[in-house]
Amino acid sequence: MKWIALALTAPLLLAGCGSSPPTHFYTLDTVQPAGGHSAELHGPPVQVRDIELPGTLDRLQLVLRGPGAQVQVLGSDRWSAPLKGMIRQTLTQDLRDRLGENAVISPGAPAPSGKVQVLIVTFEQFAADTSGRVTLEADWSLGRGNPPKPVASQHEVVHANSGSSQPGAVAEGMSRALGQLADRVAARL
Repeated sequence: MKWIALALTAPLLLAGCGSSPPTHFYTLDTVQPAGGHSAELHGPPVQVRDIELPGTLDRLQLVLRGPGAQVQVLGSDRWSAPLKGMIRQTLTQDLRDRLGENAVISPGAPAPSGKVQVLIVTFEQFAADTSGRVTLEADWSLGRGNPPKPVASQHEVVHANSGSSQPGAVAEGMSRALGQLADRVAARL
């Protein structure tokens, strides 16, 4: 009988010894346009079609750049959804705030063939360092038709100071950097 009692209580004792830290979830938020005004879209509506991220960033965990070639993957601090999809959705809404509701088509929504401008963004960097400075470096291109033929492209580097390397502050800093990217894209459309 003692062996049965020990066999039943041992897993409970072991479970109490090995608890892991709680997981925290973060999201990207839309940011109001710089200067509080909208740009005017010239041409057909825009749809954010593709977002490309480096493999080091394309994960659920938040990532901080360390000194040199180091990165820190924050295991218990995670994005609430896949980062690519969150960037695409947030950038779409940021562009709507700048260009108007009817000027931007939702990701995945059907668009009239040849009557939409397709935005593709390829990120080289999009993370904070251990001091909280966010760097967004990306190439974006705008195309028309199916398959899209490029009509404009630009390389952008955006910096935003999140004030801290705490995950919540980093997520806010990344949101601000994405809003600045939307400001720049909207100004060139």
